[in-house]
Amino acid sequence: DPGTKKMFVLGPGENRINVVEDTAYDVVARAPRAYRALKLFDLGDNRVDSIVVQGEKERFRLQENVGTTAPNFVLTEPVKADADTEKARNLLKDLGTLEATEYVFDPPGPTEAAALRVFLGGWGVDPANVAGSHGFDKPTATATIHFAGPRPMPARTLSVGKKRDGKEEFFARLDGSPSVFTIRKDIAEALGGGSLALLPTQLWTGAPDGLAKVEVTRGTESPYTLTQTG
Repeated sequence: DPGTKKMFVLGPGENRINVVEDTAYDVVARAPRAYRALKLFDLGDNRVDSIVVQGEKERFRLQENVGTTAPNFVLTEPVKADADTEKARNLLKDLGTLEATEYVFDPPGPTEAAALRVFLGGWGVDPANVAGSHGFDKPTATATIHFAGPRPMPARTLSVGKKRDGKEEFFARLDGSPSVFTIRKDIAEALGGGSLALLPTQLWTGAPDGLAKVEVTRGTESPYTLTQTG
């Protein structure tokens, strides 16, 4: 009863109705998906060592190379190039510790789908088809995630749909499960941003006193040279 903030409870084997405070109603009224674990991968000592991402405009592959001193990260598709170490490390780490912010949809079972299809069929709505409603028909990105470490783990595919209305989240789902959940906007946009977003913004490194000469050409003007002396 919302007016009195009371809840009517009938216990097992009882023949009377009890009136209690309604503070527990929100808990018992939750859908079962509200109690699922939000962490998507149980890595243990494993890690994400590479991803292959198909975005709206291109496909790229990011790979970790473990060296003798420190790991570095390279793009092997669409071109071979060094990736920005911090950006690449953070993206692979975020995917390894990826959590759903919320589970939002589970497709109905056969009986429920049949009943909903009868009810919604007049509007041309198929309750079993959620691709369009969550953006999976035109995904922001589809990422195949590869793992490395002491325990063999199969690659997993994460499909990122469209942005969720009113929240800084994107819809997503994992291969092998029809459940739809949401993930953080920054991770979705990093996957959908393409390979260019992972390139270093600093073109080269070096001290100013190590620069000996600069040659400049401007349009049709005669080129000139700046030389450091001393």
